[in-house]
Amino acid sequence: MSVKLNTESCEQAFDSLSGELVGVDQAWLSQRRHDALNRLGNTGFPTVKHEDWKYTDIRLLTKHEYVLDASIDLTAMAAKVESSRIDALDALRIVIVNGRFRRDLSTIDSLPEGLIAGGLAEQIASDPASVKAWIGQALPENGHGFSSLNDAFVNDGVYINVSAGITVSRPVEIVYMISAGDVAPLAQPRTLVIVAEGASIEVVERYISDSEDTYLTNAVSEVFVGSGARIELDRIQEEGSRAGHVGGLFVCQRTDSHAVINTISLDGMLIRNDLRASLDEPGAKVVLNGLALGDGRQHIDNHTHVDHIAEHCISREFYKSVLDDRSRAVFHGRIVVHKDAQKTDSEQQNKSLLLSRNAEVDTKPQLEIYADDVKCSHGATVGQLDETAVYYLRTRGIDEQSARGILTFAFADSAITDISNEALRAYIDTRIRDKLGAGDLTKGMSF
Repeated sequence: MSVKLNTESCEQAFDSLSGELVGVDQAWLSQRRHDALNRLGNTGFPTVKHEDWKYTDIRLLTKHEYVLDASIDLTAMAAKVESSRIDALDALRIVIVNGRFRRDLSTIDSLPEGLIAGGLAEQIASDPASVKAWIGQALPENGHGFSSLNDAFVNDGVYINVSAGITVSRPVEIVYMISAGDVAPLAQPRTLVIVAEGASIEVVERYISDSEDTYLTNAVSEVFVGSGARIELDRIQEEGSRAGHVGGLFVCQRTDSHAVINTISLDGMLIRNDLRASLDEPGAKVVLNGLALGDGRQHIDNHTHVDHIAEHCISREFYKSVLDDRSRAVFHGRIVVHKDAQKTDSEQQNKSLLLSRNAEVDTKPQLEIYADDVKCSHGATVGQLDETAVYYLRTRGIDEQSARGILTFAFADSAITDISNEALRAYIDTRIRDKLGAGDLTKGMSF
């Protein structure tokens, strides 16, 4: 079934496919889907006339026709998934291909006690109540058309649940793989992560494809962090040169919880990341780090929103972008301190480095404070390499290209210092070095 990104086409596709979606016998889930379709009909898809999409024109996406259930070469896909492994990353692995969970490609046969991890469709079929209790609870009421589209066609993805007091010693790696070709797939994975009271887990989300053909990933993830619980979520985007990616990550945190979220955008034609963290109870802390590396005509848009709802909560936000050629980055960071959120401690920084006269960045840090006993700051800088620093390195016998590579790598690499897994950090270091052409002199360096 093919679909275009307009409300009429999506409604027609829904009429044809809704009876084939998982949990069609569950009245609550069918109602969710119909409500989401109605929201999509009311709001439509965003345009540059919408303030939050002012700098991101989705006509690059809407001009294509997408296939909702594209066929897959299973043999070739298995080889692609295997070749995508990160050296020395000892992780439980969940594989999603074109939005569908693939147990045969995953390595979750022996899960530790207290951890449930697998496909969302399987969880809906086996224990619908465990999904009903959480799905949609983190989504904002005023979501855009893409999140409504995901909600209307919610069918498969990932379900992770960590029981109270459990520390999962190995990271859980989720590989969202796209198989494209003669048709342009539309993949819509839905991910639920529930970390109960006092539990701890590291989750690695990787969006990958070796295809240079057109496709669209429209992903929604909801994360619930219980009292005293901890999660590190590392999101790495390495998609095709003609790929579109619209991703929504929505996090709800309870008392004394701690969430660290690292978003690394490396490859893809048009990337839009919406990240919303809600600090609902006292003592919660969230750390948001982001790195966007753009070249060619890449477009990378990071929209973040932190809601300080309860008192004594902490947020730290640190986003960087490095842009070359005619690439463009957008950063829109909003922090809202509600009236009862006394003793809030919040910092936000966005720094961008332009390597080309044709590169462009639009940055809009926002801070709204409705409480009177807070410590908050925010700011943004845009600039080029410090020529004095380049000259200093050249006086030490380093050629100009290598000097610029070292300085650029140092600027970018400092954005990922909160990634705790050494194997993952080494992999991202290598990808940053390769993307920037930083050369052999930066090998082994860490900032």
